[in-house]
Amino acid sequence: MMIAGAASVTEQVCRSCGGSHIDTCLKLGTTPFADRLSLKVDDGEDEPVFPLSVVVVE
Repeated sequence: MMIAGAASVTEQVCRSCGGSHIDTCLKLGTTPFADRLSLKVDDGEDEPVFPLSVVVVE
């Protein structure tokens, strides 16, 4: 489930070099937090997911 108003932000400028010509080269869909460990097999709750993409700066 996507959470409305969650802290998901698409950056428009590279944090490393400041370049603004960003192209998406791989869309990985939506993924849950990497460090979230669900201890219950099926607790009835949907895990929050967020969009994940790999980009390059030209």
